Amino acid sequence: DLDLAVAPGEFVALTGPNGSGKTTLLRAALGFVDPERGAVRLFGTPVRELTIRARARRVAWVPQSEPQRDDVPLLRYVLYGRYSLHRPLDGDSVHDLAVAHEVLAAVGLSDREDDGVLSMSGGERQRAILARALVQDDPAPAARRADDPPRHRPPARPVDPGPA
Repeated sequence: DLDLAVAPGEFVALTGPNGSGKTTLLRAALGFVDPERGAVRLFGTPVRELTIRARARRVAWVPQSEPQRDDVPLLRYVLYGRYSLHRPLDGDSVHDLAVAHEVLAAVGLSDREDDGVLSMSGGERQRAILARALVQDDPAPAARRADDPPRHRPPARPVDPGPA
């Protein structure tokens, strides 16, 4: 059983051996899976009552890895993180592009924005996933969840994930 409340600005680390349920807990907190019993609430609302768009506006997710089917240019991939902030079929604004460029610089990938994500190393892809989460700044997501975030990040490239 788990009863966990995280205050704004608070950082929480889930630690434990492989297979202990850390990723499953994160997936339940995001509404990707249902808990066997009990309820998961996100800011007081049952997570399953929130639309996918509403969840995306409140939570940024950085998975361990992500299958890539299409070789999308990095800049386009990062801009996917801003889709929840727009109406369907709206294009990218000047502000969207500015935020994406700023975040790409922060994660050290400015020089790769035209390159396809499939051409990147594992560490670069992990930073691309992080960048996609970080562009959800307008308004800032109230929570960011990362599953093994430093796994592919070289120590020479620390990245401040912003407020939790």
